[in-house]
Amino acid sequence: LTEHPASLAWVTENKNKVCLCLMRPSMISKHFNYVLLQPLRLSILSEMVMSMMGETYKRKTERCSSIEALFDSPCSGAVLVAEDNRTNQLLITKQLKKFNIMPTLCDNGREAIDALKRKHHPLIFMDCHMPVLDGYSATAEIRRLEKERGLSGFRPPVTIIALTADVLPNTRDMCLSSGMNDYLSKPLRIEQLQEVLLKYSHALQHKV
Repeated sequence: LTEHPASLAWVTENKNKVCLCLMRPSMISKHFNYVLLQPLRLSILSEMVMSMMGETYKRKTERCSSIEALFDSPCSGAVLVAEDNRTNQLLITKQLKKFNIMPTLCDNGREAIDALKRKHHPLIFMDCHMPVLDGYSATAEIRRLEKERGLSGFRPPVTIIALTADVLPNTRDMCLSSGMNDYLSKPLRIEQLQEVLLKYSHALQHKV
């Protein structure tokens, strides 16, 4: 709600209350965008709706412009995806390609760690449940290596985003406590991916 605030309208029959609010706008400025007086006039209502739609369109346009500016050139090798399910691999690869990102794919946490040792990947999408080494254990190992062996050198720590189909209330806490930076639920939606890429765009600025 803080990032995409909804437009609210307060409709009242009490003229005195409206006048009071107009004299003291601080009482409603934190909660309402518009104040309407009943009986409603169609012209006033239409004007308010058009204004609300315009604000929504403006926010969407600004976000699209930010995405286009951020991913206006191909980005290969900066993003690592650790996912054992072939279908999910194909899906997230297809979605990342929409942002000019060609990810490196791994089938489990052990492969992800080995890939990270060979080449720095500033952003990792990590499935939580994989064979050989799961995402929680792989993330903990990466954080240990960063701290003890300087895996990242002088680069910032790797940004790790959890991918999981778990719906348990403590799943997010488990991801964060293992050392992951954020959490995405599966099936992954393109809107979710876009939000994360914008939020952690600073990580992609350190691509090699």
